[in-house]
Amino acid sequence: MEIQLAYKLFLGGEKDIMDAVYLYELFQNNIQRDEIEYWAKYFKIQDKLDNFW
Repeated sequence: MEIQLAYKLFLGGEKDIMDAVYLYELFQNNIQRDEIEYWAKYFKIQDKLDNFW
């Protein structure tokens, strides 16, 4: 799930961002934030992730 969230932010379309928000809200109790941050660094989208939180 963590890579999916980061990938949706990487794509950056309005629908992708909305999907990321939905997935985060749905799975927030099971998501490891540090793993999302790892994938955000991999996709070079740390700035988008900072805005996402």
